[in-house]
Amino acid sequence: MKIHLFSKTEKGGEEMKKVILILIVIGLLLVLTGCPPNPNKPPTVTKLSGPEGTIDQINSTFSWSGNDPDGSISKYEYRKDGGAWTNHALNTSHNWSGYTGGAHTFEVRAQDNEGAYSNTVIWEFNYDKPNEPPVVEKVSGPEGEIDQSSSTFTWTGDDPDGEIEKYEYRKDGGAWTSNGLNTNYTWNDYTEGAHTFEVRAQDNEGAYSNTVIWEFNYDKPNELPVVAKVSGPEGEIDQSSSTFTWSGNDPDGTIAKYEYRKDGGAWTNNGLNTNYIWNDYAEGIHTFEVRAQDNEGAYSNIISWSFTYSTGTIVVGEMVLVEGGTFMMGDTWGDGFNTELPVHEVTLTYDFWLGKGTEACNKCDLVGCHSLL
Repeated sequence: MKIHLFSKTEKGGEEMKKVILILIVIGLLLVLTGCPPNPNKPPTVTKLSGPEGTIDQINSTFSWSGNDPDGSISKYEYRKDGGAWTNHALNTSHNWSGYTGGAHTFEVRAQDNEGAYSNTVIWEFNYDKPNEPPVVEKVSGPEGEIDQSSSTFTWTGDDPDGEIEKYEYRKDGGAWTSNGLNTNYTWNDYTEGAHTFEVRAQDNEGAYSNTVIWEFNYDKPNELPVVAKVSGPEGEIDQSSSTFTWSGNDPDGTIAKYEYRKDGGAWTNNGLNTNYIWNDYAEGIHTFEVRAQDNEGAYSNIISWSFTYSTGTIVVGEMVLVEGGTFMMGDTWGDGFNTELPVHEVTLTYDFWLGKGTEACNKCDLVGCHSLL
């Protein structure tokens, strides 16, 4: 029997052959089955700009960038305040407007061509909505030319995000005065000329509203002059000449002239004289009137004197007109007084009035009075 002994060198060579054979087999298997694929690397998203912390703007723009190291990004998605994800295609910015006051979040992620999602980037901010000032609107009040010495101004106010604390007004650019929560004000006794009235509101955060303004010009209406009687005849008189005296005043100007008229006739200018003497008026009833005209052409009240002028006995009672002519006068019934005799003819060349009645006969000395009873 032959015994073959291997040396140490020969054993090492055999081991090496086995390793090489195994590697060849593995290589053949890889060739036949293909190389194992590299694992997909997800895309990445990076924030570029956008709001953080406390803000006071009502809209914000968020910007980002994305990268896929072993493929391409198919789309970006965003979501607001933890809501549903929204496809944003390949846009890398978004403008969010109209969010409410308070805390908000905005998130973005990318998806690559193999459906893998990136990391999520997030913005966290708090919207502190700025105070909206109150608004005031005019309702009514004077504008332009006016002639009343008192005016009422009315307005409304609203605060969209709070409440109105007070209203203030000022006159002619003076100091502001609190009007409480009253929405009207009456201004009395302003002077003649141009004026302004302004109103504003202040809200619970101290903000002021717009200012509303009324502009007007007060043209004070003319006050009429006043005339008062001082002296002059009244009732029954027997003088053929009378003096009439009066006084006049214009509270807001001057008297330009006085005028008088007699018995309802035409008005006559008397200048600034405050008396007039009327001579030679006829017997009977008369009126004398006076009025004043001021520097703006306005007339005063009219004052009037009424009197009756008679040169003889004043007869009380009914009067009878006796027409001029020729007629018989005396005791035609045979029962008269001696003074009525004899019957005689009387001729009157004018008409006259004669009192009728017993009382009239007793007061007059006209012959033939008894015949009129």
